[in-house]
Amino acid sequence: MIDYRFGFVKRGLLGTLFSPFFAINGEGGIRIVGTLLTAVLCMILLWLAIRLVRACQFSTEILLVLALFFTSSYAVTIGHFNGYFDHVLMLLTICAYFLLKSDRPIIFSALLIGVGLLIHETILVVGLPSLIFFALVRYMKIAEPNSFGSLILGFWRKYKWLLIIPIAVFGWILLHQIFFQDASLQWALESRLSEFDFIEADMDYHVPEAYMTSFFTYIESNAPRFVGKLMDPYYLILIGLPLIFFMIEGWYQLILLPKYRYLLFLMFVGVTLAPLTLHLIAWDTSRIWSYPLLVAFLGVWGMSELGLVRTSAHKISPRFFIPAVTILLLQFFAWTPLMDGEIERFSALMRVMIYTPFCILLVLLLNRSSSSVQSTKQ
Repeated sequence: MIDYRFGFVKRGLLGTLFSPFFAINGEGGIRIVGTLLTAVLCMILLWLAIRLVRACQFSTEILLVLALFFTSSYAVTIGHFNGYFDHVLMLLTICAYFLLKSDRPIIFSALLIGVGLLIHETILVVGLPSLIFFALVRYMKIAEPNSFGSLILGFWRKYKWLLIIPIAVFGWILLHQIFFQDASLQWALESRLSEFDFIEADMDYHVPEAYMTSFFTYIESNAPRFVGKLMDPYYLILIGLPLIFFMIEGWYQLILLPKYRYLLFLMFVGVTLAPLTLHLIAWDTSRIWSYPLLVAFLGVWGMSELGLVRTSAHKISPRFFIPAVTILLLQFFAWTPLMDGEIERFSALMRVMIYTPFCILLVLLLNRSSSSVQSTKQ
């Protein structure tokens, strides 16, 4: 509902694009758009997973990693994000992936990220780093640079707009907050939101206040709690354990490259954990902790699109299989904290009902993978 009618404001682009529709349909219009975006993102994630499975020839490791992803806290919170900007940002990032893969002009992908920044600035640490990692791996495969210097220089020459445009857009948002933001804008936004009965009490004040508050103010407020949020034991287990298997799979993909595999692996880890820096400016602990799972998924899928795949022509190690299955079973019954102090309310019986078809499908796929290994050996 917040748009540019009173002047430029961060995160105002989406409201500007949809305000005519929302003006006619009100709260129902917001629910329709939010639900459609959630459904589209879910379908695309499933489609990407299918592409990944096929590229890896139904590899047991990939099947287990995907099972961990689709039963993780991100799979739970994706529905909780209905109506938030997150889904739009992820869809833009995935589109940018495909533009880079299809060798379209780099500026197209850069513009998508720039548009994403005008929707919500979190794409700067959730979407952009993973896209740069994907571009770097792709450049490594195509150019095969002879030295590290030629790698950096060649990558800059080819992909510089992927850095310049997003940084320029974010720089403009920062400068506008510092030098050009009019104090009367908050009052105008509060007055507009107060016109809608479906907006909860005090939200017509708190939302404009959040939009008008600078990043530096947020950092000052959240920095003392940053380490504590990172070291939260529940999230370290809930998110960290499945992430380990993404890191393992990412490593086995990167060792297929002839050079700089260690450096790229460190970059993959850094890119995956980059969203956690949002703890410096935001209070949504559960929301922020869910991002690394999606980024890791996109990283593994993206590398498979570039031909870095482990096929099913080998026997899975028990050291991978047993812990993965154990964590998978734990995720079935783990409670996922949501935003605003809420928590999911699926009973144990409901979880069994939901996951039973999933488990049957997983067993069938794992059986296919095992059969493929046996036929390859013969």
